[in-house]
Amino acid sequence: MVDSITQTGALPSNYITKSQARAMGWSEGKTLNNCVPGKALGGDVFANTNGVLPSANGRIWYEADVGVDYTMSRSNSKNPAYRILYSNDGLIYGTYDHYDTVFQIFP
Repeated sequence: MVDSITQTGALPSNYITKSQARAMGWSEGKTLNNCVPGKALGGDVFANTNGVLPSANGRIWYEADVGVDYTMSRSNSKNPAYRILYSNDGLIYGTYDHYDTVFQIFP
């Protein structure tokens, strides 16, 4: 995923936003694979309201799930809380605790 973002500026083609998934019948707390098999959630804007990520004028942050088993709901405790957070100006961060802490991946 990091290679895709750094080389093309976009997530791999199997990623869809939450609004795209909802349009295909998915809803929060439900199993994504039942509605859109083979897809993953990512590309939604991350508001950074807690200020955990660096901000800059014009910077937009996006989020994407990593390692989620979509045959069960995202809220299932067996699913990881790992996410990639990437910006429109080339920064990539990760979080393993649902945005409480972040670590820089790129550059």
